Amino acid sequence: MLKIPKELNSTWHNFSTVLTHRGRLSPSMPPVDLSQYTSRIDRDRNLKEEVFVFQHEGAGLFGLLHLPLAVQPGLRRAGLVLCPPFAVEQVGASLLQVETARVLAANGLPVLRFHYRGSGDSDGEFEEVTLSGHVSDALRAVDLLCERERVEQVGLLGIRLGATVAALAAEADSRVRALVLWEPVARPRAYFNEFLRAKIFSELMNHQQPSASVNQMLDEMRRTGQVEALGYPLYRRLFDDAASVDLMNDLRTFSGSALVVQISRKAKVQSEFQKLCQRLEANGARCDLEVVMEEPGWFFGVDTPYRSERLIGLTRNWCRQHLV
Repeated sequence: MLKIPKELNSTWHNFSTVLTHRGRLSPSMPPVDLSQYTSRIDRDRNLKEEVFVFQHEGAGLFGLLHLPLAVQPGLRRAGLVLCPPFAVEQVGASLLQVETARVLAANGLPVLRFHYRGSGDSDGEFEEVTLSGHVSDALRAVDLLCERERVEQVGLLGIRLGATVAALAAEADSRVRALVLWEPVARPRAYFNEFLRAKIFSELMNHQQPSASVNQMLDEMRRTGQVEALGYPLYRRLFDDAASVDLMNDLRTFSGSALVVQISRKAKVQSEFQKLCQRLEANGARCDLEVVMEEPGWFFGVDTPYRSERLIGLTRNWCRQHLV
């Protein structure tokens, strides 16, 4: 059984959240020695969780498997890989990822969470991160899940820029037959501009004169190789690698089942999500577009961890139909 040191509180719930926040996501937190921790069993929730490190292209990637203790007879051998969001949005969405993985696993679906190279507890430096590298890491995670759990059908769940990663990985691997995309970023270039605008908004909220416009920050990034926003650097290497990505053009072959989720207080569906579903359907995929009417809690500047029973319930029910 897992023993949690006092500095990490007395519950596995807090431990798993700490693991998500440790390192680059919370530089002030002391490193956690993962060798102390192996697995835990929660019989009341039909759940087993395993912490480990797996290798990809010479780097160690942090992984955490959420597994059902008992699987009902007749269920398909399916599993899901969760692709986390980018930078500060990972902080807001960390608890939601833990709770989602546990609910899905308790309902019979193995779930693998992992950290990309250059983030969290995985090897590598943040300045080396690229979108194509994230996709490669996700594909390695798919391999690992298939190898360890002998799954025959894989789903990918992605959040924000992680949804972009999931969609591109599904294009590259025919084993992926289900996509769950929470607030997907169809055009990363526009997303990074939003990231920089959030810095301006934060300065205004603190009654400060904005230090630079978005164009000026982009000029600084091109000149120096990086620009800072909300405590996180945006590196030119990542920006340039992702700038040409457009899911409306890049999704050409995936023909499985997809769930696109808009999370907002407004019921009106954003045209970008409608077009993304149309793109998927043009490939022969089935695409369900749903709106969860609440304020998303992972956006820039949000400090409170986001929790959503509605979002988790919607995802669980969809996965029951299309994966489990």
